[in-house]
Amino acid sequence: RQGVYNFFSNLDDIGNGFNNVLQGKFGAGVSDFGRFALNTTLGLAGLFDVASASGLEKLYEDFGQTLGYWGIPSGPYIVLPLWAPSTLRDTAAKPVDFKTDPMYYVAPTEARVAGVALRVVDQRATLLGATSLLEEAALDRYQFVRDGYLQRRRSQVYDGDPPEDE
Repeated sequence: RQGVYNFFSNLDDIGNGFNNVLQGKFGAGVSDFGRFALNTTLGLAGLFDVASASGLEKLYEDFGQTLGYWGIPSGPYIVLPLWAPSTLRDTAAKPVDFKTDPMYYVAPTEARVAGVALRVVDQRATLLGATSLLEEAALDRYQFVRDGYLQRRRSQVYDGDPPEDE
């Protein structure tokens, strides 16, 4: 299970690096691309996370965060069927995230579909603990998820240091 998680996490470092560079965080972008190179070679195609053990911090960036960094407002909260919660900005950014994902370029199509299916199963397995938390903590499940999502995304856009609300 950990190897599958590490493999897809390694692929995500390409998009993370791309978005860090677009945000002008060149050092973080170089770190992300370095993580990818190190984990792909010494980590056996990313099955092992040797980059973290070497001190290269895992950074998470996507194109929705990049748009937020450049001042594009998040827009309304929406829930897309079969996808996670989102905002209008993050939904509009999805096509760019897909194009920076190496799985988008896997051929033949059957291999790409199998890889995407495996990634979805891995992501769902990672979130199983959150489901029980949601059931126990939320009086209004929709509001709990919405507020938590919007707070988390705001924090991500500002790298954990959002400005005070007006």
